[in-house]
Order: sequence, then C-alpha cells, then structure tokens
Amino acid sequence: MPVHLNGQNTTESQPTSPLDTADRPIDLAKLSRRSFIAACLAGCSQAALPSVPPMAPEPLAKKPERRGETWALLADPHISRKLDRKFGLSCMADNLRRVVDEVGPLAPDQLLVNGDIGYMHGRTEDYAAFLELVSPLRAIPTHLTLGNHDHRGRFVQSLPVAHDVAVSEKAVSSQRINDHRWLFLDSLDETHSVRGSLGPAQRAWLENCLNDDPHTPTILCLHHNPDLSPVGLTDYDEFERLVLPRRQVKLVLFGHTHIFRTWQTDGLHFVNLPAIGFRLRPLTSLGWMAANVEPDRAWLTFHGITGKELENGVEKELRWRSYS
Repeated sequence: MPVHLNGQNTTESQPTSPLDTADRPIDLAKLSRRSFIAACLAGCSQAALPSVPPMAPEPLAKKPERRGETWALLADPHISRKLDRKFGLSCMADNLRRVVDEVGPLAPDQLLVNGDIGYMHGRTEDYAAFLELVSPLRAIPTHLTLGNHDHRGRFVQSLPVAHDVAVSEKAVSSQRINDHRWLFLDSLDETHSVRGSLGPAQRAWLENCLNDDPHTPTILCLHHNPDLSPVGLTDYDEFERLVLPRRQVKLVLFGHTHIFRTWQTDGLHFVNLPAIGFRLRPLTSLGWMAANVEPDRAWLTFHGITGKELENGVEKELRWRSYS
C-alpha cells in the first residue's frame, strides 16, 4: 500500500527451500508463533530466541559505475506516539531519526517503508509521530505497505493513501517507475496477529497485473515473509505458484522477521529487509538498505543504525533472472 507523500504518482546458489540458504542459515520454522508474539510483547523475550550468525562484509573488488533509480529501503520502524518508548535497548524514534539523518543527504529517488509503521496496534497518534519524524524526507516520493502492527482503517485515514479500488478489502497499488513496475501489496490480515495473507481477491489482482504486462521487470513489496515459516503468509504456496512462473518478477522485498537475509528460488530474488525499530534476536543487525535499481539488476548496501552493526557495509549484486 503506497503512500505518495509528495503526490507522485551474480550468480548465487539456489536453495531448494527459502529457509535453506547459505547466506542466512536460519530456520524460521523453529521460531514458533508463541515465541514470536512473546518477543513482540516484551524485550526480555529476546534472550529466549536463537542467535543469528552475522554476515561478514563482502566488498566488491571494483565497483562499477551505478545507474538507474536509487531507493532507500526501510522496514519495521514501529513508531509509538510516545517518542521515548523503548523495546529492549532500542528507542524506535531515535533509530528512525538516525536513518532520516543518513538518508536525507543521499537524496534517493524513492523511499520505501515496508510495513509495521505503528508500534503495536497502529494508533492514529503513532502515524502522526511517524510523519513528523520523516518530515525532512517529504520531498522524496514515499511508498508504505501495511504490516501486522498496523491498522488499515486508521492508516488510510491518517495518510494520503492511493490504492487500486479493484481490491475492496485490501490497499494495493501498481506504479511504473522508470524501467520497472513496482507492485505494493497488502499482507495485513489482523492487527497485532503474527500471520498475514494476501487473500483471493488480491491474488487475482496480482495475477491480472502480471498477465497484463509480461515484459516489464517487476518488483513486489509486501510486509510478511513469503516462506514456509509459521510467522509468514498463510497463502505462501499460492503466492509462489503465482509469481515463480512469471519471469518478469525479478525481486520480492519484505520485512516482518527483523532479520536481514537473501535467497533465490528459480532465479527470483527474495530480500528480507532489516528492521529499524528493534531486535527480536540478539545478534541481528538493525539498519536499512540503499539500492540502485538498474534495468537488469539491483545493487544493495546495508547501512547499520549505529555504525557498529556486524553487517554494516555488506553489499549484494542481484542480477535479474532471464525470461526463459
């Protein structure tokens, strides 16, 4: 569900399962729904979650000249109306301020905040606080998606939302931005419930969008993890059957798990964006991704919140899969 605040309309190994990836040896299936909810409710729950090995920086020997659209990719800020609220050791508002201070001078062409804008229940006051915190970036076209800690009604009322009326119970949108088509999906099922879903109407809308434009490289943005874990999309299988054969889909961006990881399935790239707000596991890195989206690939660079994050500076080149 995009929000347009300024009025603008390598070859990697392919794991057999999204959870079986060399980049991020994490089995989310072992993270139960109960433990995930507990971690969202109390900072002390973090100690009960398994640790995550850090990803060592992989600097390129020689950076080619970049071209294409530049994006700042953010997820899970969890902003409360109480700007001094903390989760564990993290003050969510302070973390977002740091990101805004870093993104501003870079002047990206586009900004994505991929779900969980609100702290826990998506209060109107949370969204007002978020808008105030990101006000220095108001000149950048900004796109937001709904997460499980957002509330659709209050979200739509609080923000200048543009969405496709073809899906009455979800807020979705499609935009052509330079060489790519971006589809912003709505995976919110129930506020403050861990699982998410697209639902039949949104899946039909997505299928029609992809069938109508089979030749434009397409990027999908949604909040919930589209994998087999017990905290992601309940209709993951249907989502996979829909997007994998349509080879114009090159990249899927999501958040929700507060873990940075990447994988490929049949050449399709999946990127789990890091969280801004707080950690759910002790060794995960808080941060955001800078992206250069080129006609045939994307370059991603991890920016840690504190500058001391173990994955700070990690860079990835994602080459788009072929059409055949």
